[in-house]
Parts: sequence; structure tokens; C-alpha cells
Amino acid sequence: MNPELLRRLPKMDLLLARPALAEHPLPYPVKRQAARQVLDDCRRALREGALASVPGPEELEGAVLRLAERLSRPALGRVINATGIVLHTNLGRAPLSRRAAEAVGQAARGDSNLEYDLPNRCRGRRGEAAEGLLCSLTGAEGALAVNNNAAAVFLLLSALAAGDLAGVARRMYNVFEDALPPRRAAEIQRLKTELIQQGALGACMSGTGSALFGLFSDGEAAARARDALALLCPTCFLARPVEKLV
Repeated sequence: MNPELLRRLPKMDLLLARPALAEHPLPYPVKRQAARQVLDDCRRALREGALASVPGPEELEGAVLRLAERLSRPALGRVINATGIVLHTNLGRAPLSRRAAEAVGQAARGDSNLEYDLPNRCRGRRGEAAEGLLCSLTGAEGALAVNNNAAAVFLLLSALAAGDLAGVARRMYNVFEDALPPRRAAEIQRLKTELIQQGALGACMSGTGSALFGLFSDGEAAARARDALALLCPTCFLARPVEKLV
């Protein structure tokens, strides 16, 4: 490679000072990031021999503008879910209805009573409204809104560590099971029934349905259930509880 070719590349500040770039309404940091990347790509191509000559100023300018416009676009966009999984984690899980999306937008455009009890004029709890709706929807005696599945699993393990395994098993419920297509719902129910007949205190679908699990108080019964279910499922595991919570 001829070192002279690298020296012919314009400095970034001179490239950004060209009228088409300097007068473009995109934010300067975006244009600067695009210019740096374009120049870096040119240097790499020249060193590797992919470029035989240095692009002209107009060509570099156009490349920077195209990249800057691409960088300024929103990262999230609409896609079509053709996976067969109705609530897909990688695709945003459950889409909001138009009414729900409008409500979120209205609340997000200004201050809200997120943690303020307006009727009593005092501080409230963030999850209070959601917890009441969850109880009404599921018929549960109580509910707790958490930030993610990891927090929910920690609370579940805390209850298990307290020795209330039967109570946890009785209250296990996954609302995603209600959204399953009939054939899939029947398959899940058949496996849940089989787990309970094999001695599980309760059975439930995990998350959006990547697995089905049962809770057992007896390790030998769990092993027998694993062997029986292995005839119905291609992949079946026996998981042992942790000794203590860290």
C-alpha cells in the first residue's frame, strides 16, 4: 500500500465543514460519528487493497450523509411476527392496543401521579393500580408487580426457602396460557395433567412457553415423572433446588 494514499484523505473537520454537511439539519454529533466511520472504513479499505484510489470529496460527502441519515433513524421499527409464538420476547412480547398505546403516550408527555395518591394527597405505591387489576383479572388473593422475570423468580425462591412449597404450587398461574391457540393449549394441559398425576404439587408454563415445569416435594417422584414424561417429550430434565439463596 502506498502511504501517500492515506495522507490524501481529508481531515474530519475539513470534511464536516463542506457546505452540504455543515448546513444539513442533522445533529452535529451524528454527522461527526458518520464522518469518523466513513474515513475509518476508507483507511481500512486502502490498507487491505480494496480501494485503489482515494474517493473524491463529493463521494465522501455523500457517504457521510447517507450514513448519518441511517444513524439518525429510530432503532426500533415494526416487524411481522411469523414465528408461530404469539408473545415473543425478541419481538417485544405483547403489542399494546391502540387505546393502551394512546394512554401511555398521554401519560408520558408530562408529569403523572406515578407514585402519588391523588384522593388522599399523599405518596402512593407505584404498582398499586396494576396489582389491583391483576387480582381482578386472575382472581388471586394478592399480586405484586416486579420489573422483570428475574425479580419474580427471586420472590418465588424466597417463598420456596420459607418452606411453603405447596402454597407456591397452588398459586402458580401463567396468563400466557390463556393466549395459546387451541391445539397448543390442549398439548400444554395434557402435559400439566401428566405432571400432577406423577406427583407434582403444581405445574405451569414458564414465561412465554419455552418450557413447562412441575414442582415436587419428593425427589424420587420427580425422577419417576422425568422418566415417564421422557416418553412424551423429546427434552425432559430433572432440576434440583439450590441449597440456599445468596
